[in-house]
Amino acid sequence: MVVDALSSLQRRAVVRDGENCDSPRVKDQAGPMAAVVIHNLMETQYGDLGTGGIGDNQLMAAYHDLYNSYAPEDARYLTLHRGHCLFLRDDEKPLITGDFIKSASFTGTVNELADEVKALRDTGYDEVTFILLPHHPDMLDDWTRVIDKVG
Repeated sequence: MVVDALSSLQRRAVVRDGENCDSPRVKDQAGPMAAVVIHNLMETQYGDLGTGGIGDNQLMAAYHDLYNSYAPEDARYLTLHRGHCLFLRDDEKPLITGDFIKSASFTGTVNELADEVKALRDTGYDEVTFILLPHHPDMLDDWTRVIDKVG
């Protein structure tokens, strides 16, 4: 099978003027997917991925403590993946900071994201897909501004 197209799937947030990655709107939109990075590192029974490149040892230790508190032990995955990709659970909200969202996701200002999309294009990607959350219809306008900037 020959692949003749490259596609990148993105679900993050556009940081608006006067906002940062700790704003409630940005955390609501980008936090769930950033949390998935950590979710994938918790279930070590499927192979220990270490820190997955996350350099924040305190964050990893705190999330391991949270994960280990889930019961029953043999069904921790049910709690871990509740809200997966859709929303942050109340127990993980304090752990998913703006700094982590910025480092673990495709989140930034219109100009920053347009530059990232251009870089994808310049390395051979033919398509970038943005997943929009149904409870955030304004995401369409935000991403339209990014694509307009890409040209």
